[in-house]
Amino acid sequence: MPERARTAAGLPLLRTRTGKYAAALLVALACAALYILPGRIAAGHAQVIALFDWERRIPWIPQTVWPYLAQYPLLVASYASCRDLVRCTRFLYAVLLAQAVAALLFVAWPLRYPREAFAAAWPPDALTAAVAGWVRAIDAPVNCLPSLHVTSCLFCMLLVGAGRTPGKVACHAVALASIASTLTFKQHYAIDLPAGAALALAAWWLAGRAMPPGRAMPDTGTAT
Repeated sequence: MPERARTAAGLPLLRTRTGKYAAALLVALACAALYILPGRIAAGHAQVIALFDWERRIPWIPQTVWPYLAQYPLLVASYASCRDLVRCTRFLYAVLLAQAVAALLFVAWPLRYPREAFAAAWPPDALTAAVAGWVRAIDAPVNCLPSLHVTSCLFCMLLVGAGRTPGKVACHAVALASIASTLTFKQHYAIDLPAGAALALAAWWLAGRAMPPGRAMPDTGTAT
């Protein structure tokens, strides 16, 4: 990561706001590659697995494309609002680690969600239909287990931390809605969600092991 110091473990540590955003851009590009390549590798031989009975009864709700997409502005807002550079460093390491592990799993056990088996529960308005169709066109129903939607949303919740401030409450509410939308937008199996949660918690813990405890950085603070 640019603009860095070194932790006791020898890992780069963010020091400035410029470094914070430059590092985030590099991590985002790496994560995009780690998501796209496994999907293309596995697309031709991904397998469909059986749905739970209760899972099969969950309807496809095109309108939930909006909370599904909310993951992306949530990531930006959560990261931008965090003034604690050590915490931001931990977030970036956790995200990159989770993405790398997920990429290996996507190739080792490629799954495809049978979203073609579901008809829309309620007709969407024209804008929602267009957006839902666009998302489905660019986001194939592969790269299922674990759900990176879940990992990303949990990382946002962990980054901003617990509390009852409006910003934190809003972050947690949007994150939970986005997680739920993975089922109603028919992109993930139910088992993908706990797998994604387990990966997020493990990656956050491992990244935290590399952070210097109690270290104050030049631009410290907490997420709003």
